[in-house]
Amino acid sequence: MRPVGRVLATSSGAPLPGTLIGTGLRREAATGALGETGPGPALDGIRAAFSLDGELFHVAADPVLLRSSFDGDTLGPAQAANASDALVPLAQWRDELRRITGLVYDRGRVYYTLTGDNRLWSRGFSPAGGVVGAERVAVDTGGAGAPYASMRGMYLAGDRLHWLTADGTTRSAPWVRHPRWSSPNLAQSVAVAGSKVPTGRGAVQFVLQEGDGAGPWPDASGVSAYTVQQVGSTVSKRRSGRKVAVQAPASVRSGDLLLVHAAGERKPKLAKGSGWRQVQRVNKSGLRVAVWSRTLRAGEKPPKVRVRTPGKGQVRVTLIAYRSPDTTLAALTAKASSSGRARGTKPPRPVARYGSWVVRFVASVGKAKVRWKSTPRSTVRRLAASPGPAVQVVDSNGPVPVGAMKTSKAEVRGASRTVDSAVVIGRR
Repeated sequence: MRPVGRVLATSSGAPLPGTLIGTGLRREAATGALGETGPGPALDGIRAAFSLDGELFHVAADPVLLRSSFDGDTLGPAQAANASDALVPLAQWRDELRRITGLVYDRGRVYYTLTGDNRLWSRGFSPAGGVVGAERVAVDTGGAGAPYASMRGMYLAGDRLHWLTADGTTRSAPWVRHPRWSSPNLAQSVAVAGSKVPTGRGAVQFVLQEGDGAGPWPDASGVSAYTVQQVGSTVSKRRSGRKVAVQAPASVRSGDLLLVHAAGERKPKLAKGSGWRQVQRVNKSGLRVAVWSRTLRAGEKPPKVRVRTPGKGQVRVTLIAYRSPDTTLAALTAKASSSGRARGTKPPRPVARYGSWVVRFVASVGKAKVRWKSTPRSTVRRLAASPGPAVQVVDSNGPVPVGAMKTSKAEVRGASRTVDSAVVIGRR
């Protein structure tokens, strides 16, 4: 039976976990006894690692987080766990991987130490997609006696953080879980009896861990991952007048999430209808934008959406639908930026949750052409160009890093006004 690292041996003090694996080291802990059962798997060249649900996430010579299948004995071929870089290049994270000395995972976050840095750092992390959060946090700023700068490796087991000191001693401290992140209580650290490791052995240590909560890939709340997909085609219509209507795709069904974006010279309003929620509104001279969302109820047919304006003028209405077979989706948060300059706006920075997508509506007036300053790594769902309100709709086509997301800049050349809206969609 495969051991579970979160189950500790029943012995006094601060025991080693049931199975501990390290460079040239494999220990089994039992009541009243500690001992090596023989050499562990070949981990040469690995500088930091943690094990989770049959995979080993590790860092070797190159500044890339890798993932390999791992059953406790055999390490499979390595693949890059770099979905974040496919969305937003994380130069700071790559630099940290060059200096990393310890790495653990807990409840949707990775915690790590760096050479010569007496702080414990953390980022959001989704094992399912290999998505690393763009925002890093110093969860412990060190201080006198803090061990982070000289650690030879660390691992998490149960409610204790263990680490290897420069002289080969294993120490352990309570792992305190706070609402947003966790950190060790170093004031209560102790040396683990019988755990001295010779120099050159055990520098990379980890235990075999199962995920928390339902499903194989937990997030910070202990819930399973989910998938998202677009439903049907994106619909966009422009009219000059007081009202415009768009029809939702025939393929939408109960539980699907609808997003409606309206942009016009005058303030757009959604015609009366139950279930719609305003997600965002931006009122600027020459261009007024609103976004609404709605989840279709059981038995409801694909709706026709009507938008009105208080006076005659150009208005464009765009509708896009999403579905998840695993959960009910909702529009979670939204951010927008606007500019009257001809070069576009600063990119919005939405705050994403675990597993969520980002949908962007770049609306403009004038003879505008959208260019991306850096590759957005996104999927274009609709490009509706016109002298009146124009809109480009793109989405991340996959989960984005947890936290404040640095999105790519949309340069809208020739526009007299631009409003860039970013909407985060995900599990309700």
